[in-house]
Amino acid sequence: MPGHIELWRAAWMNRKRYTDAFKEQVAKDRKENGMSEREVAEKYGIAKSTVHSWTTAYYSKGQKKQNNGVRFTKEQKEKAVLEYVYGKTKKEIAKEYGISLWLLDEWVEGYFERKEQEIAEEKKIEKEEGRPSIFRERKHRDRNGNLLRTVYPSSSAAYVTWAK
Repeated sequence: MPGHIELWRAAWMNRKRYTDAFKEQVAKDRKENGMSEREVAEKYGIAKSTVHSWTTAYYSKGQKKQNNGVRFTKEQKEKAVLEYVYGKTKKEIAKEYGISLWLLDEWVEGYFERKEQEIAEEKKIEKEEGRPSIFRERKHRDRNGNLLRTVYPSSSAAYVTWAK
């Protein structure tokens, strides 16, 4: 009867091996074609965790430029982001511009960060010009990336005044 080591060795030797070209294709389907890990796993008959591992390994090594070396202007990036804001899907935009979903996510995040900074600057100017507010605000994003602002009283005294 074989021991544990022999069983492990037999399992290891019989496992399926994949070429680098196959792993590259899986990674490209995942990122550049905008497929989900589940879709790619089902397409190739492999585990979702394998898709994730191969995609991460492929792109972390810098083997492939995400936008094929094309440079986009600030206006082009903003146009793509606004298309997303006004309802076009990220998958459609990425395909139209020939970019990965991850690159588009970076553009969207950068756009919203700049907008938040602009709003903060405007608020700073307003506060410097006026008297201190009895309210505080919290900024956060909903799942669609929209900036939300919650305003609440800064103290219990302000709360009583505010609630009246």
